[in-house]
Amino acid sequence: MTSSCMRAAAAVVAAALSPSALFAQGCAMCYQTAAGSGAQFIQALRHGILIMFFPPILIMAAIFYAAYRKRNQFNSVDGAASEVALEEDLSPDWTFGDEAELRRLIENES
Repeated sequence: MTSSCMRAAAAVVAAALSPSALFAQGCAMCYQTAAGSGAQFIQALRHGILIMFFPPILIMAAIFYAAYRKRNQFNSVDGAASEVALEEDLSPDWTFGDEAELRRLIENES
């Protein structure tokens, strides 16, 4: 168990210390366009990357926040009280006598 944890920790450390060029995942055309452009274009490209990065992060944060707020909805005191009320009231409101009376009324109308 500890050897697998040590291997995982070593892999994380190795990935963190590896050169950043290994993490690049751009196409050759994008790389050539960015390399051949000026500093202003590179700055605009960096801003574009950040602009496209934050909306998904904010959407995920909103979903996690909503899930966190609703996590105990079914374990609340109100939910437990309604379950107790259902368990205590087990006698039916409709009896066989009521059903027989209804059948008799239906047969008399026909």
